[in-house]
Amino acid sequence: MKLYIFIAVLLLARTTARIVADNPEMTADQLRLLEAIRASALKYTQKLPDFICTQTTHRQVSYLGGYDSGLAGVSTSSPNLNVPGTFNRGSADVSDVLEEKLTYFSKREHYEVLTVNGLKATGKDHRSFQGAISAGEFGSALSDIFDSQSGAVFSWNKTEDIHGTRAYVLEFRVPKTYGMLVIHSNPDRQIIAGYEGRVIVNADTLEVLQIKRRVELPPDFPIHMIETNVEYRPIEIAGKQYILPFHCEVRLKDNSNLYVNRIDFRNYHKFAADSTIHYDSDTPPQ
Repeated sequence: MKLYIFIAVLLLARTTARIVADNPEMTADQLRLLEAIRASALKYTQKLPDFICTQTTHRQVSYLGGYDSGLAGVSTSSPNLNVPGTFNRGSADVSDVLEEKLTYFSKREHYEVLTVNGLKATGKDHRSFQGAISAGEFGSALSDIFDSQSGAVFSWNKTEDIHGTRAYVLEFRVPKTYGMLVIHSNPDRQIIAGYEGRVIVNADTLEVLQIKRRVELPPDFPIHMIETNVEYRPIEIAGKQYILPFHCEVRLKDNSNLYVNRIDFRNYHKFAADSTIHYDSDTPPQ
């Protein structure tokens, strides 16, 4: 999952191949089950059809006090809510709502900004907004953890009932050596950060229901907290059911602000064969 924070960027750093480590405290049955879950997760993107959905992002910035943010886009002036996609900080929290058409085609995501605060948006790029912007909920959140290059160490937590569904709960940690590349541009700094979290899996189908991740950031880094939570559920597209994200939450904290994005995915339908997609560059904004 990619996370764009103003002109700061969170990316997964691909390193040399390494087999996912196993916790020696796991039993033989738990290890076999882990392998089955891993195989199911890695097949996830291969099973997804081409589709279109509506992505609605509710973004909020809360002033916590302390030093000014080192990230561009937050000033000490009064909230300027008349400029869509711009966060200015005053005494009150500020927020906006982005609505986008998300097209998943040939295993890639494309975003088209439709409205900002209910007003039609023209010529806006998904990554051009100030504030926290995420991408990659459809597949990379799973492969980042279960891929053989992730270096993830798993441990068994428990089996529990979640809304009437029996589920396995696994803890995981990806060490710094195989972690995420975090770039902060003002001041210019970049680090490789490990992360840890929890995966909740349907015990009957071995499909992932939820992924929680928290990045392990050093105390002197300008960003102090990054947390993501992606929730999945069965969604019908063209008469078939697929496990797809329906809600995601991104939380980020710096010296003076808490940024919260609440993202909902709705209105899934099959991608039309006569549609045309123009992909943007994968290069993060500078």
